[in-house]
Amino acid sequence: MKKTLSYLGLLILSLPALLHAESDLTCKAPNVKDVAIKFVKFQKFGESFDCLEADFVVDISGCAPNGAFALHAPTGDAAIVGVVHRWQDYMKHSGGIMSHFVTKDKIYFAAGRVDNAGYHDDWTFDVDRTTGKAQAVIGKKETSYDCKSAPSQM
Repeated sequence: MKKTLSYLGLLILSLPALLHAESDLTCKAPNVKDVAIKFVKFQKFGESFDCLEADFVVDISGCAPNGAFALHAPTGDAAIVGVVHRWQDYMKHSGGIMSHFVTKDKIYFAAGRVDNAGYHDDWTFDVDRTTGKAQAVIGKKETSYDCKSAPSQM
């Protein structure tokens, strides 16, 4: 009985973590390849990186820390060369910039560049966590997606 209560207590203590854990997502739309969102895919510069994998992610890794901006090399393999937490800190960066944030009702990724006129998005991907609906804006083209938790890879 004591052992059962111990396991029950452990389960109850871990329940909040299970309820708030981020699940990877797969987003689908007709006539386009799926988009995958992977939470805490890797660590670099002391930060945990979440990633968006999609055909429209080019010349950039598709990864950034939650609440920050990943700076990418302007040439070559577009490797991540730094992380900043304020938009003012990337205004002189010459490579790609990936931003990302998660709130209780939204998951957001965007990528773009700075030119003489300032920062411009190349694309954005915005997921409504309450409905599972997502919107990709690539240039002037918009595509709607339906997102669901991805099957576990274990």
